[in-house]
Amino acid sequence: MSEIIKIKKSSIKIVLGGKNKDHKDNSVCHSKYSGRLTAVNIHEGYKFEIHTILGDRITCFFDRDIFPEIKELLGEYVHVMGLAKYKRDDCIPSEIKVQRIEKHQKPNERVSLKDLYGLAPGITKGKGAVAFVREMRDEQG
Repeated sequence: MSEIIKIKKSSIKIVLGGKNKDHKDNSVCHSKYSGRLTAVNIHEGYKFEIHTILGDRITCFFDRDIFPEIKELLGEYVHVMGLAKYKRDDCIPSEIKVQRIEKHQKPNERVSLKDLYGLAPGITKGKGAVAFVREMRDEQG
């Protein structure tokens, strides 16, 4: 029981942008991510990719029985729910084992700051907002 609690606490730290010091490799937790389903691959297993609104790409593995549904959703915006695997120190999962997928409306052209709040916890890696934006601007030239 305490081992399960450790994993959950560790996974929560990652989702909130903290460092995962409890595990050397990957942590897993149930998560929900949204994005556009852009590619399906059925060679050596069943998987697809979603691209989030922030540009992250997440590989999603699924069971063969939902393949017809996945084909219909190709190119659509979807919510993917399932067991997400996070690499150490990452706040975006490297992969998701799909348990459920739903189509959702295309995001509006105008996204409010309220919609973005909490979308990428830990993205500044401890830097203040001003320093983070300056660094991004400087990288772009």
